[in-house]
Amino acid sequence: MRPKTEIARLKARIAVLEGQLAATGLEPLGKAEGAEPPTWAAPLTRQQRTLMGALIAAWPRPLDAFQIDEMLPHQDHAADRDLKLAASIVNAVRRKLGREAIETVWGEGYRAGRAFVPRARAA
Repeated sequence: MRPKTEIARLKARIAVLEGQLAATGLEPLGKAEGAEPPTWAAPLTRQQRTLMGALIAAWPRPLDAFQIDEMLPHQDHAADRDLKLAASIVNAVRRKLGREAIETVWGEGYRAGRAFVPRARAA
C-alpha cells in the first residue's frame, strides 16, 4: 500500500476512534478526562454511544456491519462477534433518538443522519 494512502486510512480510523471516545464521555489523552456524555447520548447504552460516536466521526462515510462490530465494546474475540448485533443496536438507537439519527446506505452500511450530525456536533 502506498504511504499516503495508508496515512489517510489511519487518520480516518483515528477520527472514528476519537468519535467513539467522545460519545462515551471520554476524551483522548491530553484532554479533559471523565467528561459527561453529550445530552443527546444520555439515554443510550455504552454500545449505542460507541456506535453513534463512530458514525458521527466517520460522517459522511458509511460504516459497514464488520466495521461496526469491530468497534463495539465487548466484541474482542471472534466468538463474541455477531453481525446481526450491529443491526440490533442501530434499531435500538433509532427507537431512542428517532429514525433520522441513523441512515441506511443500501449495500454499504449505516451512517449518521444528515439532520442529526449538526445537532450532535453542537452539543
